[in-house]
Amino acid sequence: MEPVVRVVKCSLCGFVFSDTRSTQNDYDEYYASQDMYAEPNKDFSKHVSDIYEFSKEYIGSSVLDIGCGGGQLLRHLKTKGLKVHGIDTSQVCADELTKEGIPCTRGSIFSISPTEKYDLVTFVHVLEHVLDLNECVSQLSKFVDKNLYIEVPDSTRYLTYPPFQDFNIEHINHFTTGSLIRLFEMNGMRCVKSWAEKNIHSIYGDYSAICCIFTKEQNGLQRYITKSDEMFNLVLNSVPTDEPLCLYGTGQFAYKLLARLPNIKYLVDDMKCRIGKTINGITITDKIPEGVKVLKTF
Repeated sequence: MEPVVRVVKCSLCGFVFSDTRSTQNDYDEYYASQDMYAEPNKDFSKHVSDIYEFSKEYIGSSVLDIGCGGGQLLRHLKTKGLKVHGIDTSQVCADELTKEGIPCTRGSIFSISPTEKYDLVTFVHVLEHVLDLNECVSQLSKFVDKNLYIEVPDSTRYLTYPPFQDFNIEHINHFTTGSLIRLFEMNGMRCVKSWAEKNIHSIYGDYSAICCIFTKEQNGLQRYITKSDEMFNLVLNSVPTDEPLCLYGTGQFAYKLLARLPNIKYLVDDMKCRIGKTINGITITDKIPEGVKVLKTF
């Protein structure tokens, strides 16, 4: 990894990130050699408790913590009777948790293929370290059966001491609540809960964070599109394509059918204002031709 940090801001969307020549593989190798998060830190008991309280209605019965470190969150969730699993790049972290009876796989979000899905996947203070954001979200969704918990530093509330603490070789992305939600919604996940001004209390002082829960369930517009596609395909599959058709009714739905059914040769409507007009070279009349199958659009 290069030691120089060039922090830039996108002129189009305003997102702030490090412009680095390092690759995702460089970062994966770097974190695989870091064991700083292996030792449990009791100071984070309040933090993991807050995560549980914030997300408990979305947890279900199984949780995967990716980038689990020393396993503080997994231990807390296990006491709640949940099925837990961890993933971390550190072999030390993976070995220690496995010894405790908490299954943990060594690897990164990019190197492990899911063998099962989990009701809740947690990704706590990891996304700011990831170079390829869109690919990361795509990989995360493969592990998610229902919901995803994301927590990152809040770039709008960085502290000023020590100077430029959060501009470093590890932190690539600097999120606001809006940019975090936008990233996941662009990749097909919907935010169902957010905490925009979370504070993590530790012996090192308060740390400002953002956390959100995303779901794979479709929002209203997505459900409308999916249902419309299903209904439209039912119509198309029920219509013969090997003979001329007459379309009765020339409203908006007729335009959609004309674009998909080249065998529509006649247009009929009983609205006087439409009769005599032409669509796709076909003149609208008020009489159904004899011997032609009719498809009504109302």
